[in-house]
Amino acid sequence: MTTFFPHVFGHNKIQQYLAAAIDNKRIANTILFYGEEGLGKSTAALDLASRITGTTRIWDEQIASHWLTVEGDNIESLYRSPDGKIFYMKPQHMELNMEQFRLLLENIIILDDTPHVCIIDEAQSMGAAIANAWLKTLEEPKENLFFILVSHDITRMLPTVISRAELYEFTSLDYQSFELFLNKQKKQLPDLQGRNYKDIYRISTGNPVIAIELFGENGMQCYDKAVRFWETITHSSLPYTQIFESNKKIDKKEFQQELLWCMSIGRNIMLLANIPEQAETITYITERERAIAQIWSDGKAEKALEILKVAYNACQRYISTKNILDMIVINLCLIKNGGEL
Repeated sequence: MTTFFPHVFGHNKIQQYLAAAIDNKRIANTILFYGEEGLGKSTAALDLASRITGTTRIWDEQIASHWLTVEGDNIESLYRSPDGKIFYMKPQHMELNMEQFRLLLENIIILDDTPHVCIIDEAQSMGAAIANAWLKTLEEPKENLFFILVSHDITRMLPTVISRAELYEFTSLDYQSFELFLNKQKKQLPDLQGRNYKDIYRISTGNPVIAIELFGENGMQCYDKAVRFWETITHSSLPYTQIFESNKKIDKKEFQQELLWCMSIGRNIMLLANIPEQAETITYITERERAIAQIWSDGKAEKALEILKVAYNACQRYISTKNILDMIVINLCLIKNGGEL
């Protein structure tokens, strides 16, 4: 882990570029960190804010950790560091709202000329009306006022907002950085023991948060439920009834873990269906997965995987888990039987 982003693993080129930009006093007023969720963008934004403002209190006093992990109804409209140098917001429900931006604007108006940073997390959830209203602020920022936008899906953002920012794409960690992460997080990953790190890297697609979800608490239990889900969809004559009989009470966190395992298994099934000769040599693909792969050939596995990705995103956006499960079962059964979505 390099020292410019002390709380982030990997992304060394981004760290080096931004370190040089700060050293040369050429940091952009608006920066956009984008990429898949779980790669450290929000943490990097807070690390960068600490660098720009010269304050570490948000980390020393566990403030940043709270901002990053607080969920649901506990999320406040706007967070402010004790010294008033850093502001942070994220959606309280499904999207950022006008009240949050009104509060931020009230604070911005009275700032002095020392460096201040405003972090807008999950910026893809900013509605068009809000985004358009904020364009002037982004175009003509006050001196020493910096905006860091964080987006898990840049395709949902207005092109006019994107064009105002300097873009940094966060991609999957390189293996060396991922290995450092695993060694650092062993206590959070009880199912790591005896496992090949390279297999874990492939299964989690180099994403640290996915690794924690898959191999953390209840990880293997969720794997077993995910395989049974695929087996039921593949072989049962009454998959809907069978699945809902075993899922009358759904814990949201476990449901998210199971969805991640369903996607991981789906990728393995896709490999087995499309390149069986090469997939035969992949040691982390289990016999149970191999037994159901043939049914999902001819592009069916790819379509199923897309449905599971949509479901996982929906699960993170406060949509009912029962409705999500309904959608998954109906669509996967349709795909398996060769129907059109």
